Amino acid sequence: MKTRKAGAYSTKIAHAAECAFQRAIIQGGTSTVKGEKITWIDIELPVYGNKSRGKCIDLIGKDSKGNYVLCELKFRKKSDNGGPNEATEQLKEYYSYIKNAEDLKSRDLQHTNAKEKIDWERVAGENTRLFVVANEFYWNTWLKPSKKQEKPFDKDVEYYSVNIDRYVFEQQKGNSTTYIPKMPKEGMIWEEKH
Repeated sequence: MKTRKAGAYSTKIAHAAECAFQRAIIQGGTSTVKGEKITWIDIELPVYGNKSRGKCIDLIGKDSKGNYVLCELKFRKKSDNGGPNEATEQLKEYYSYIKNAEDLKSRDLQHTNAKEKIDWERVAGENTRLFVVANEFYWNTWLKPSKKQEKPFDKDVEYYSVNIDRYVFEQQKGNSTTYIPKMPKEGMIWEEKH
């Protein structure tokens, strides 16, 4: 299956929610989880279908041991954008495509401004880590007893909260049409949920 070459991902965007969250993380270069640095490599990688915006991994990186990290991002300001169960299932589905897709290594999926070349055979291996990451407001909303999450946490997935103001990207954007989202210092260290 052939897909269109990705080109470069945009660092200057108009959005001030999940897309901004993603861009701020990749622009920051690293995040710290449980005292360990995760280095971010690329974003929005289509792992199924032949569209550049099909079923995409939000964020891919590597941990300090060189294991790949696949990340599903959620960011909530006001409206719902899917709960942790949905995010978990989506992430595991995307990972299953990677595990079963022989053609991923032959397709030119990566963005030209990715930090390094991805070894898809290693990504498909058993040491790849799966993260669901969201802002604190998202977790506070979805983990309320009234939301009745049947199984909000899966043993095969790591869950992290980023403690940043839900309007931080709106504030950064201000009256500009486009801007480059930046992760505030407090958003560089992620807190494990569960």
